[in-house]
Amino acid sequence: MYKTRFRHWGLWKHDSSAKTITVISPQAWKDEERVYLSIRDYYDGAFASQRWTFAKPDMVSTTQDEHELAVQRTKHAMRNDDEMCLRFRAAICLLEKGRQNPKGTCYADDLAQAVRLLRISFAALSQSLLGPGLDAPMLPLLILYIIVRFSESTTADFSALAAQLLKYLRGLTSSSSSSSQHIHPTALLWRALCAHHLNPQATSDKNRFSSRSQLNTCAAIAVDRVSHHIGPLHPWTVELTCFAIAVVHPKGTGPVDDKSSRFQSLLKDLETETDGVYDTRHIDTLCCWASHLRDHGQGCSSTSSTSSSSAVLGQGQGQQNGQVDPVSLHRGISLLEGALYNPSHQKVLEEHPEGLFNMYSLLTQMNLTLKRWPMAEGYIRRAKMLAEQQRIHTGNMSDGDLFESLSSLEAVLRAQGKNEEADEVREERAALVKETLELVGEGEDST
Repeated sequence: MYKTRFRHWGLWKHDSSAKTITVISPQAWKDEERVYLSIRDYYDGAFASQRWTFAKPDMVSTTQDEHELAVQRTKHAMRNDDEMCLRFRAAICLLEKGRQNPKGTCYADDLAQAVRLLRISFAALSQSLLGPGLDAPMLPLLILYIIVRFSESTTADFSALAAQLLKYLRGLTSSSSSSSQHIHPTALLWRALCAHHLNPQATSDKNRFSSRSQLNTCAAIAVDRVSHHIGPLHPWTVELTCFAIAVVHPKGTGPVDDKSSRFQSLLKDLETETDGVYDTRHIDTLCCWASHLRDHGQGCSSTSSTSSSSAVLGQGQGQQNGQVDPVSLHRGISLLEGALYNPSHQKVLEEHPEGLFNMYSLLTQMNLTLKRWPMAEGYIRRAKMLAEQQRIHTGNMSDGDLFESLSSLEAVLRAQGKNEEADEVREERAALVKETLELVGEGEDST
C-alpha cells in the first residue's frame, strides 16, 4: 500500500519517474523570518532614533542651518554607499566578461582591476560601518542585492565571495568598539543573514538567502516602513520604490509591461503631486524605467523568470543573451530624449548631474546595441565629462560613474574599430582603479 502511494507521489526510489523534492527545514524558515524582522526593526529603529535627517520644507529659520547640515550628512552617506555598490557591480561585470569570452578567461588587466575593485569595496564597507559617518538608508538593501547578484550569475560561481562578504559584515559589526558602548545598528541583520545564508545544514540554495523573492520581500518591507515615516512620495521613498520595482524580476525577464506599468503609475502619482512640475524624482524614475527597457532591448529573454547574468540595476556593456528587441530600445530612447531636450526640464537637469549622467549612459548603451555608433559615442563622451566634473567636486571620492563611462567608451570605440583609442581608454581606467585603491589605503604591492 505504501509502495503504491509513494509511486503515485513520485517518491519511490525504484521508480524511474521519481522526482526529488527539497524540504526546507523549520530552522531555515525561522532564519528567513528573522531576516525580515531585522529589516523592519532596522528602519523603524533608525527613524525612532532620528539617525537620518531628510529635507523638510517647513523648517523654521532658527533651525534651518543645523537641519541642512544633518540632511547633507545623510546624503553623503547615501552617495558613499551608492559608490560601494557601483564598485561591487563593476567588479562582477569584469569577472563575468572574461567568462563570456570564447576562451573563458579574463584579460589580465581586467582580472587585476576586478580584484582591486573588490578590495576597494570591502574597504569602503569598513569605513561606512565603523567610520564616523552614518550608515545610509539603502545600505542593507544594496548588500542584499549584491548577494542575490552573486547567486544569479550564470557565468561564474560567486558563492565563496558572497559568504566572505557576509562573514566580513558580521565581523565588522558583531561587537562594540572601544569608543562605543553599542553594537552597530545593522549587526542583528548581518547576524540573521549569516545564520540563514551560511547554515551548514542547508541542503540547497532554497535554504539560503539568495533568491529574488526574498530580496523583493525585504524591499517591500523597506518601502512600507520608510513611506510610513516620511511619506510615499518623498525623494528617498521614491528611490526605494524604484529599487523595489527594478528587482521584481532579474534583468530583462518577465513581461516587459509589468515593470513599465509600475514605473508609469509612479510617474503619474508624481505628476499629480507636483502639478506637472519636473523634479529629481521624475528623472530618477524615468531613468529606472528606461533601464528596464534597455535590459529587454539588449536581448535578454522576455519570458524566462530565472536566468540572469547581470544586475537589474546595472549599467551593462551591451552583452546580449538573446534576440535584440529594437522596439524596447527605441521606446527607452524616446522616453529619455523627450525629457532631455524639453526646454522646461533644463534647469532641473543642470541641478541634478547624477541623473543627467544616467540619461547619457543609458542612451549610450541603447544606441550601441542599435549600432548607432556616432550617437553612442557622443552621449558617452558627455557622460564622461560629467563624471570627471563630479569626481573633482567630491575630492576624487566619487569614481563609480567615471569607471562606468570609461568602460562604455571603450566598448563604443572598439565597436567602431578604433582600437588604439580604446586601448588608451583601458589604460586610463586601470590608472583610475589604481588611484582609488591608494586613496582607501591599500598599496599596489598587496594585490
